[in-house]
Amino acid sequence: MRGTEVESIFDVEKVVLLRLVSRAAARFERRCEAIRRDLARIDEAAGWADRASWLVPAAARAPRGATALKVADWSTGEERTIELPLDPSKPARAQVEAVFHEARRLRKGRPIAEQRLADADRAATALRAIVPDVEAAATRADLDAIRARATAIAPRELAPARSREDSAKAQAQGPKPPFRTYVGAGGVRVLVGRGAKDNDELTWRVARPHHYWLHAKGYPGAHVIAWNAKGAPLSPDLLVDAAHLAAHFSDARGEAFVEVTYAERRYLRKPRGSPPGLVVVDREKVIPLRVDPARLAALLASARDELTAPPLRAPRAAPKAKPRAAPSSDAATPGGAPGDGAARDAREERGATGAGDAGDGGAGGTGDLGDATGPGDAGTAVRPPPKTPG
Repeated sequence: MRGTEVESIFDVEKVVLLRLVSRAAARFERRCEAIRRDLARIDEAAGWADRASWLVPAAARAPRGATALKVADWSTGEERTIELPLDPSKPARAQVEAVFHEARRLRKGRPIAEQRLADADRAATALRAIVPDVEAAATRADLDAIRARATAIAPRELAPARSREDSAKAQAQGPKPPFRTYVGAGGVRVLVGRGAKDNDELTWRVARPHHYWLHAKGYPGAHVIAWNAKGAPLSPDLLVDAAHLAAHFSDARGEAFVEVTYAERRYLRKPRGSPPGLVVVDREKVIPLRVDPARLAALLASARDELTAPPLRAPRAAPKAKPRAAPSSDAATPGGAPGDGAARDAREERGATGAGDAGDGGAGGTGDLGDATGPGDAGTAVRPPPKTPG
């Protein structure tokens, strides 16, 4: 009976390892597909940049409100009409210049993208080659050796799960806050969301309109909030620190070069009915980040587990009825909807209690030293048009 039980445990471990290796290989294959799409975008943008001699004069002649720019392409020796879609609300020349700027930016990133593709393809191939070895493993020693090989290729995907004792301790400590807390440049706190729903909690109920929000561009990942003081600009060092955390707590973890979107929280919108974690950024800025492993390690080591957290903003209660004689300047718009975004942000600023400038030494946010929530649970940031969930 004992031998049968041991054999059963071995079979279970074998199935679990096989599943982990297969999932890790599929993850790297998806990464390869995403990088190939990025390379295709780079080639497309480069093609438009090569047509600059035709597009610039056409943009100068384009009427206001034009929806497309049509030019004759003679690059093949024969006339061929090409069409560049335009936003009618913006000048045609500015949009053509933006296309050229994007092409130059993407062209600089091509060597990095090609290296990432080679690394991901190599990892996927190596993991797929391990699958038959797992299926053929006959002893626990064989299984341990194969697990070590797979972990060396994909340490994040093959990391051991938490033990029952660790899970019991976590439950005994009570519910965790929706974010982790780290200390950035100048002693300013940087808050990192744990998952998609936690991202919403952090961005919309913890952060204030003047705080800076960051997210790895083009990857599922955590929302990051730099707890900068009201009226104080975001220092370059703090921006780089927060960008490192945004890249680390996303599907871009392990990449040498990551683009990170950032904006003040006041410039974010949550579309009605959108999934958890999804936001729209109205005034997006992007920082190209070359990851510094030593700097990232120091940030992760600064994790704090504080006793107090920035208070959550409770849902605003319905206003009491007022006499008709004096209408309020803060009245809701027709239909019961709140007023415009700027007025709402101003009311949020006035209504903040005890958390406005906590990043410079006030009672702080709470963090946790647990493992990162899987990026698959986190939302992504997008910039319109169109609105696409991540």
